Amino acid sequence: MLSNKQINTIISICFAYMIDEKKIAAIAFAMKTLHFFRKHENWIEEELYAYIEQKRPNSSAGFKSLVNQLT
Repeated sequence: MLSNKQINTIISICFAYMIDEKKIAAIAFAMKTLHFFRKHENWIEEELYAYIEQKRPNSSAGFKSLVNQLT
């Protein structure tokens, strides 16, 4: 089991990867991880979907496919 501190560290790293616009594979893994932890804190789901809505219009087919899996 992960402690709250470990979960919060994972969440922070995932958002950092998404904000830094790493390669799509890293972003995809970060988004899937955040989706998994979305119920840990109320704001995670809101921020994840805000990020998705911001990036969706100009995104690749791969990104859109990932979004469809998460929503």
